[in-house]
Parts: sequence; structure tokens; C-alpha cells
Amino acid sequence: MSAPVIESTAPKPNSFLLHLALSAVAVAQPLYSVTGKTLNFFVAWRMSGVEYTLCILFVYFVPPIITWLLVSLGYRLHSYLGRALSFLVFWLYISLTCLVPSQQLARTMHVSPSYEAMLGIVALLLAGAAFLASVLLAKPKAQGFVRFFAAVTIVFPAIMMLRAHDAGVIEFSEAPPAEKMTAADRPNVILIIYDELPLTTILDANGLIDGEKFPNFHAFAQGATWLPNARAMSGFTETAVPPILAGQVRQTGVPATYKSYPENIFQRLGPSYDVLDLQFATDLNPARPPGESAGAMIEDERRWKIVSDAAIIYANVVTPPPLAIGLPAINTQHNRFGEDVHRSWRGTRHQEKFIAALGQARQPFLAVYHNVYPHNGWNHYPAGRPYPDSRWGDYISLDRRTTMLGDDNARIMHDYQAHLLQSMHADKLLGELFAQLKSNGQYDHSIIAVVADHGVSLWPGGSPRDPSDFRLPDVLNIPLIIKLPGQTGGKISFDTVRTIDIYPSILDHLDVAIPQRLQGKSFMQSVRNAAPAEGVKSTPHRDDVTLRRRLDWFGTGTSMADLYGFGRFSRYVGRHVGEFQFTHLSDAAVRLFGTRFNRTGPQLSSRIDAQINGGAQDGQTRNILVALGDRICGATQTTDLEVSGLANSFTLVVADECVDLLNKGIRVFVVGSDGQLAEIPVEGEQSTTVATIDRTLASLAELIGSLQRAGENGQGPVELGALREGGVAVPDLLVRDGWLVTPWGDVVLTRDGQTWVVDLYSAPKDVCKAVYLGANNIPGVVRIATSAFARDETNIPVTAEQADLACSNTESDIVRIIAVEARTPVDRSITTDASMARLALDKLAAVWRRLKTTLGEN
Repeated sequence: MSAPVIESTAPKPNSFLLHLALSAVAVAQPLYSVTGKTLNFFVAWRMSGVEYTLCILFVYFVPPIITWLLVSLGYRLHSYLGRALSFLVFWLYISLTCLVPSQQLARTMHVSPSYEAMLGIVALLLAGAAFLASVLLAKPKAQGFVRFFAAVTIVFPAIMMLRAHDAGVIEFSEAPPAEKMTAADRPNVILIIYDELPLTTILDANGLIDGEKFPNFHAFAQGATWLPNARAMSGFTETAVPPILAGQVRQTGVPATYKSYPENIFQRLGPSYDVLDLQFATDLNPARPPGESAGAMIEDERRWKIVSDAAIIYANVVTPPPLAIGLPAINTQHNRFGEDVHRSWRGTRHQEKFIAALGQARQPFLAVYHNVYPHNGWNHYPAGRPYPDSRWGDYISLDRRTTMLGDDNARIMHDYQAHLLQSMHADKLLGELFAQLKSNGQYDHSIIAVVADHGVSLWPGGSPRDPSDFRLPDVLNIPLIIKLPGQTGGKISFDTVRTIDIYPSILDHLDVAIPQRLQGKSFMQSVRNAAPAEGVKSTPHRDDVTLRRRLDWFGTGTSMADLYGFGRFSRYVGRHVGEFQFTHLSDAAVRLFGTRFNRTGPQLSSRIDAQINGGAQDGQTRNILVALGDRICGATQTTDLEVSGLANSFTLVVADECVDLLNKGIRVFVVGSDGQLAEIPVEGEQSTTVATIDRTLASLAELIGSLQRAGENGQGPVELGALREGGVAVPDLLVRDGWLVTPWGDVVLTRDGQTWVVDLYSAPKDVCKAVYLGANNIPGVVRIATSAFARDETNIPVTAEQADLACSNTESDIVRIIAVEARTPVDRSITTDASMARLALDKLAAVWRRLKTTLGEN
């Protein structure tokens, strides 16, 4: 008699409390620790009390509910599957729990392990997590302890709720609503706040607003009152913007909510004005629209963006730094991480939302527009085109609170250039905004104030936001320009004012009583007494050391040399290589990072990162010129980016005017102290020597001859593998990494019936001419062009003059050769008279050779 099978009564390790405890430590607490420090994430998303509560509870309960249900389903299907899923879930939670403190420890100890070392550490942590997960799965006592701990974790969301209540994120203060104004024909109030824009950035050599680099700030000031001695109240957005809107200052760490600042411009003017509230650093509006009232996104989209932001925050918390390079940064803005930094051509979509809202505004309206610009990323050309960050990362951290700048002045120059270019883009956006206001008929009947919340200091060894007293003016001196309704003439007042005075000044002009609790004072009397702008030829700011340095580095204009050249030889930028005599350095080479050959030629991003190998590695800074094709498109200096003690690396943002030349090949020159140029060969780039051109032409002739003997007719592009399968002999010189290439770029072959089209990408001008003339000697070639357009094709043979004319277009991407198969009669309709004559002579010569042979045999 067989023994009865007794089913195990051991409890399944799938208590919900197990999942709750593990998730609270691995998921909820790391998120709370980041978002709960200042609550700025929730303030930026304008969360209501209900939304905030649901968000906190979602993070605490939803992950454990999902994993608990998943494991429960596994046990229903099979006990082995349930235990396997339990192990995986426990291992995942424990792994995440281990990763967070290990990263915090590394940051505290200022340890930055290499990529390989980091992978090894992560592997050890994952192995340790697997061991702990197996123990938890096998030991009921361990499970009991974890279940008991689950009750303790309720303190995590409780603390978040209490802090939010104290800060006003959940509950508003009970301030009485302002009285509605009865005066008719009230002007609109438009407050435009830019972020991190020092006054010296927009000034010229006389200390006046620079009309070359910042034409829209300059034009606005010509019909408004400029207060050049305006001061910001703080170097940090969270404490700099509320004084502008509320006329009061609170201690650092107080969230910018209505409870903290019950008296503010929204509370006072809201009952009497149509409110357009498009700013993200504060939540002072008692109406508190979700997201933003101007162009508010669909609610479902907003919720998904909040979830996406939370996921990005968590990924940044748990991912080791070497592995987190591709993640959007969470220290450049309070929400919408990465949304506008690289993806938008104009750098930010806030502008479009605000302009759209203005078109629907009912007068009178209050419009508060805080564009997180030019601070947001420092990676846009003046016209708005984005360019990528350096492979070495930002030279200074965008978390400017604790950053101390290095002592290398070359890096500071790059930072200042990026800041300047993006500030010029902010000027472009300002011009678009004013054009829209004028088009809507809103400009003349409005109080318009343009201001920055604070500036930034970029000096070696200093702190960008909290510098020494000597550099503090870089942070606190900011642009402030205010236009009153109907004002047309420009005025300047040198009275000292503060951003805390803007709100009471607006109330003063509207003839509204200024509340006694305000710390700011009206500067309207200074505006009334301001001097005409045309009589002011300079300001004391002309002697500012930061301004003098900027002018020394980047000139006074907007030429390529002014914006994209560093050092003594910046004036060379924009000129052609052919204007200079230069030598060649054979003992050094330039290694380009991020450059590769592909189907469209050598691809260079609009930022070039490189390292010089060989040559004189003596740690001395050297001046570098970079040319694309034959035009110099940037000047920079070498620096020690790898902390190797050798100033042998450089980075450079290609001039905006040169972006279309990125496929024309890169040339690098080092400039000696005497101004003489020496070219350094670039790895992956081939020099255009006569021997190289001759070998390439011979290889092309060999390839075309083999193509002409190919078999069946076809249609469309033909790859290297298909050529070889078809018996086409491809010369070794034209093959690299499995692709067809010349030394200067790719080769693309297309079959069109009995015709072959050979496209040579990225051929320099001298190579283009050589190919044009060399094609005359390749049998079967009938046409040639420097574009893909039939109208540009020239019949063979071509003259030297025709080659010069065709190849003079340095913007061309290709040289196109069109050949017919040898066995196919050449269509004389596509040949020139000279070509027809040559073919006739060839036939006569062939007849004569046959005749001589016949006579000899007889």
C-alpha cells in the first residue's frame, strides 16, 4: 500500500507586507528623499492637494501591489513558477536597495571608479542581492522580520504629507481675496522673466545694451526705461522669482507656494484681470490652475508626464554614474526633464505656449511668463539650432549650488561661449514675443517688464551661484527694462533698485494701494525722473571686469570670428585654408571622438571633441584651428580634459554657418606663437596627395570596368556583398569595414537598367576636379555631376574650365559618375560633338588595324 501524498502546508512567501516593506525601501524612500527636499518637483507641476496625496500613495502602494499580484498569479499556475517569481521580485527589490546607498557612499567619499570597476561593483552587488533573496525565500523568520518592518515604513509617506502641509503644497492659507478694481481702461500687465542672465552678458564696450548681439533687448530699451543698477535678491531661482512676484523675501528652503507668499501679484490682480500664468518655479497663484493655464496640456498627457518624470528621477538615483550618461538630467530644471533641451529646434516650447495664450487673452490681462532660459542646458545656437554636449560632459555641473569651477581658463571660455550663444537665442525669442504682442495690438496698451531672476559667475576657481564678494555682481546685477503704456521714447535711470521692487511699482502705476507688509518699494518715481536714453553715452558698467573679459574673448560683433573663435587667432575663423601657408606635422595625429564613416560620409556632430596623440606632449596650452572642407570653422585651445597632466585635448562648437559643411572632411591646424599654421593629420581622414588621388582614380576605373562587365540588368542600390556575389572585382582601396568608400567618404552604387550611377561622397574640391578630369579616361563614362540632379550633369569629355566651375560649389555633397555597360552601344544622343568625333576616329582606327592585319596575312 503506497503512502499518501501529503501537500506541504508551509506558507507561501508571498505576503503583501513582504512586498510593501521591500518596495518602500527600494522604490518609495529613494524617490521621497529626492523630491521631498524642497518639494519643487510638486510645486513645478502645480499639483493640487488631492494630486499630491495620490502621487505619494501611488509611489508607496502601486509597485508592491503589482509585484504581489504577479507572484500570486505565478503560484496559481504552479508552485515552482510562484517561487521563481518570488525570488526574482525579492532579488530586484534588494538589488535596488543596495545600489542607492552604494552610490551615496561613493559621492560622499568623492570616489569616481572607472567604467570597468563600476561594472564589477554592480556585479558584486547583484550577486549579494541574489544571496539575500534566496535567504529571504527560504527562511520564514526572515520573512517575519520583514513583514514587521512593513508597518514601520508608513512613516515614509507620512513625513512627506506633513512636510507638504506645512509648506502649503496641500493646504492654502486663508488670505482674503483682493477687491476687484473698478477703474476702466486698465492696462495689461506683462511680466517676462528670463533665467540666469547676468547684465554684463548683454552689454557692449560702453556699458550700454549691445545692439549687435542682442538687437531685441536693445530695440525694446529704445522705447522703454532701462534701470542698469537693478539687483536680484538671490542667486537661486526658488528664492529669486518669488520676490519679483510678491515683493517679499523668505528664508532659503521655503517652497514658493501661496501659503508662503499670500500677498502676491496673482492674488492682488487676479480678480480684476484675465490671468495667463506660464511659469514653473512658483505656485503663488491662488487660482492654482493645474500645470499651466496658458496652453495647458491635456490632463491625461500631464499625468503621464508626471509618471515619466518620476521614473527619470528614480533612474538617476539608482543608476551608477558611468552607466547613467544617456539619462536626462534632473538638476537643470524642476520637471519635464530633458523635454526641451535637445529635441526642440527653438530650445523651448514654452514660448509657443505663451504666444498662443496671448492670442486668446481677454483685455485687460495679467501675463506672467518665466522662461527657464537661457539657463536651460546651454546648448543652442543663436538661431535656435541645438548642438550636443561634449563627450566629457558639461565643463561645469548644471547644479550650480555646490559646484566649484576648475582653474583651467580654457574650459571657462567654452562655458562662457555656450552661455553667450544661448543668451543670444533668448534675445531672438524676445523679439518674436514682442512681434506677436504688436500684431495682437497689445503692445502699446501694456505695462511690460523684462527682467532676469539672477545671473551667473564664470571665473576659474569660483562658485557660479555663490561666488566671492568680488564676483557677486555677476550673480546679482541683472537686466531690468520696463515699458509703461504708450511709452515710445527710451529712458535710463541710474537709481539703485531691486527685483523685490517690481511688484509694488506695478501696483503704484495702477494706482492700487501698496500693502504695508511688502518689503519692496516702488521705483516709479525713478522711472518718471529717468534721463532720455539718447543723452547717455556710457554707464559705469563699461569698466566691469567680466564685461571686459567677454569683449576680449568674443568681440563686439556677430561674425564667425566673434562667436566661434577663442584665443589670439580667433580672427582666422571664417577664412579659407588656401589663404595661408602651412607645414605638416608627421609625428602627431588627431583622434576624433564620435566620428565614423557611414552611408553619408564621415559624420561629425556640430560639436567636435578630439585628442592629439604624439607630438610635443609638454602640457602647454596650444591654439587650434579646425577647418571643414577648406573653410576655418572654429578656433579653440587645448586643455587637460582627461586629468592626465597633458593639455592635449580640445572641444569645439562648429560655427552655425558651417554646419552644412560637416560632411566635407575635417582638418586640424596648430598655430605657433608666430601665427604660422601646421596641419596635424586626422585619424580616419586621408590627405589629398597626388599619389592618393591617382590610386583612387585607378581603383575607380577598375571598379567601373568590372561593373560594365556585370550580368543581368537591375534597378536600385547595390551593396558590396551583392557585387561580390555577382563576380564584380572590387579594389581593396575602395573597401573599409564592409562598406564601399574612397579615402574621403562613401561610395554608393545604383543600377538603372544597363546604366551604373556611382556616387562619391565628401570629395574635397581638389579631388572633385581630379575625378572630373580623370573620368574622361574611363571607358563607358558618359556623364558626370556634382549633385543628384539631372540638370547639373555634364557630358563627357569635360574641360578643365567645366571642372573648375562644377567643383567650385563647396556645399556639394557628392560627385556623380554615370557609366554604361561595355556591351551596350553608347547612346550618341547624350554625347557632345567632340565625343562623337572621338568615337568616329576610334572606329576608323579599328577598321585600319583590321585592314593592315588582312593585308599582312596576304
